[in-house]
Amino acid sequence: MFVPSASGSQRPRADTCSKPPTCFQPPGHHRYGLTRRPESRQLLNATAVQFTSRLLSRGLRQYLKFLWSQGGRNIIINGTSGEFAAMTIAERKQALEEARSVWPGDQGGVEPCVLMNNVSSTCLEEILELLQHSEEQISTPRGQQARADAVLVLPPYYLAGVPEEGNAAFLRRVLAASSLPVYVYNFPANTNCMVSPKLYAQLAQEFPNLRGVKNTFENTQLAKQFKDAAPQLQVYVGSDKLSVDTLKNGMDGVIGGGGSSAMAGPFVEIWHAHQRGDLKRARALQDIMDTWTAKREELGLLDIPAGKAAMQHHLPFLSPTCRPPLMPVPSSNIQMVHEATAMALKAAQCLR
Repeated sequence: MFVPSASGSQRPRADTCSKPPTCFQPPGHHRYGLTRRPESRQLLNATAVQFTSRLLSRGLRQYLKFLWSQGGRNIIINGTSGEFAAMTIAERKQALEEARSVWPGDQGGVEPCVLMNNVSSTCLEEILELLQHSEEQISTPRGQQARADAVLVLPPYYLAGVPEEGNAAFLRRVLAASSLPVYVYNFPANTNCMVSPKLYAQLAQEFPNLRGVKNTFENTQLAKQFKDAAPQLQVYVGSDKLSVDTLKNGMDGVIGGGGSSAMAGPFVEIWHAHQRGDLKRARALQDIMDTWTAKREELGLLDIPAGKAAMQHHLPFLSPTCRPPLMPVPSSNIQMVHEATAMALKAAQCLR
């Protein structure tokens, strides 16, 4: 789920176009003729949907309803915590379709919220296929809208040491093809490459539909270089540990990992407390999140399996299954994960 950004509060507006305006709709795009750039707001603390075995509509919908009930208004579907790299293209499309059926998007009178789809792949043609699927107009109870409000894309991974020109060419193809707002996904630990602040600034000048970046590394000063390179765009840090520091350094929010779903309420409240100027409360909530993370690390558990196990505290019918090479939390540790989650949530409630 996303925690909102710290800047702006107005909804986007658009002139008359063939596509109803949705949150983060790119302005001036040749296909839809939007002329006004949406104000920077409403991103994030995100975790992807945690269903990677057989996708069950009931489970996915209940999961999303839980995130909504906890104050989450912006989500990434098919993200890292949802193990997108282990999913087929058909499964990823199905996940987006299910999410769109329950996640409203920004449709005028509806409370603003964003459904962002991760379309990353090592194969450019697969990205373009997922992008086209994300853009397609469908009928919903809220009227006609695209399946996604924005997309997220990694630079090509697996091949290490490629020249930056190669990454630039890859991303330019995606940006040129997209009618939706695009967010670059920087995850150097997993991709063996990084979009530099310099390249990011160049792409921002060339493509008005580039709206920001998710930087998954625990270095707020490096992440801030992206804000300095393109101040008009949104910069998010992909670390549960850095919510307060990210906001304090003038960036727009945090995209959380697997554990942030089970701790969705406190995670969202960190942003609200910061917005109110209640930095003491924001820091106290961050300390609670850090305690949960420390317990996971003490048990030797990876973030994604631990996050899935922790979600069973809220939705017991959810399966903690992962796809290899990830392995589920051992049964001997499941109860400890549940107890750590319950204790953290209770500590957050006691702050009220």
